Amino acid sequence: MTAWRYADCPAYWRRRSGSTQHDDAYAAIYKAASLGSTNSVSAKVVTQADTNSWAKSGVAIRASLAQPGSAGGYAVVVVTPSNGVGFEWDSNGDGYIDSSTVASIATNQAIWVKLTRNGGQVSAFYSLDGTTYAQIGTAQTLTGTTTQEDAGIISTSHDASSLAANTHSAPWQSDNALRFRWPA
Repeated sequence: MTAWRYADCPAYWRRRSGSTQHDDAYAAIYKAASLGSTNSVSAKVVTQADTNSWAKSGVAIRASLAQPGSAGGYAVVVVTPSNGVGFEWDSNGDGYIDSSTVASIATNQAIWVKLTRNGGQVSAFYSLDGTTYAQIGTAQTLTGTTTQEDAGIISTSHDASSLAANTHSAPWQSDNALRFRWPA
């Protein structure tokens, strides 16, 4: 069994000089090389501190979550306090998020998020009940994917002067899905 790891890369995406800069800094709890080419990762975002309207909390996959700014095969599905649920990905394999689509839904409730891999393609979903999922945008082909991607929970405050304080559901693993739950 792969050990849980923690990556602390503060700030994640933040604004500079009036334009969005994807700085690729975040905090994550993840399992290295745990997501195969036909698996899913999901988590329930229970609460999220409103440090910024673009603060983010959800799940991520990447060739290496411990190598921000360089590892490809990178996608996230995240809940924001004021801007719905976002599916964001690295479209060119340079290690930085550069593309996104948003599902404009109210996020003042618990929301399940899920990324599903099918080879080099990834799809994003959200659910209000943990059973029925709605797809966000269309499946995207990721450049730089590996046979086994890192997968985990990811958070950011989107404000370098504030800490993200988010609550996710407690990890268990099934044959085709890696779901994150805290050990009892």
